Amino acid sequence: TKKLFEKIDESLENKDNYVETVELESFNDGIQFKDVSFAYDDGYILDNVNISLKKGKKYLIVGPSGGGKSTFLKLLRKYFLPNKGMILIDGKDLKDVRKESYFKRISNVEQDVFLFEDTLRNNISLYKDYSDEEILEAIEKAGLKDFVRSLPQGLDSMIYDNGKNISGGEKSRIAIARSLLQKSDIMLLDEAFASLDSKTAKEIENTLLNLKDITLVNVSHVVFKENRSKYDQV
Repeated sequence: TKKLFEKIDESLENKDNYVETVELESFNDGIQFKDVSFAYDDGYILDNVNISLKKGKKYLIVGPSGGGKSTFLKLLRKYFLPNKGMILIDGKDLKDVRKESYFKRISNVEQDVFLFEDTLRNNISLYKDYSDEEILEAIEKAGLKDFVRSLPQGLDSMIYDNGKNISGGEKSRIAIARSLLQKSDIMLLDEAFASLDSKTAKEIENTLLNLKDITLVNVSHVVFKENRSKYDQV
């Protein structure tokens, strides 16, 4: 098995030796894709893309399966770098921005939310130290206030087996509360409403669209006519 372990170790080595030198202290203006192209092994998924995402605005990204929506998000998350062109954040090349300082500015809400078998408080705070005021503010903005009030032990109530004792809508709201608690400037949604019933999804989407000063990028194939017009750009 020695050869097998050697191959595993080799596959885990970081092959990217590019040195990031820029510290992103704040997010003040926006993100710009300039002539961005990206290809996997089998050809270009995004070709010469130009788009601007301004601070505090709300964006809905729609398109067919395989159209490049997830790739666009991965570039935004700095999972990949463009093959051509550049992504700028407040005029700085995202390629040069240190991952740690950039990741502090973004938060992700996915379709599948993982919950720990622990208290609601720890599931929202992710074991970091926040004051009750900060947690309660995030809960209110995420639309979880009535849910917390209905629990016998409030924030100290237990969540079991990855959320077995709560609904899908409540799981999604917990994920949103996590993001709000991080005080991130940019919230990225990746098919976050796909597993929810339409009533719950519309309510959560409305909550997010009403958040001030947060740049929202929602990549989704679930589009509600009532909410579509509330986005700054589709």
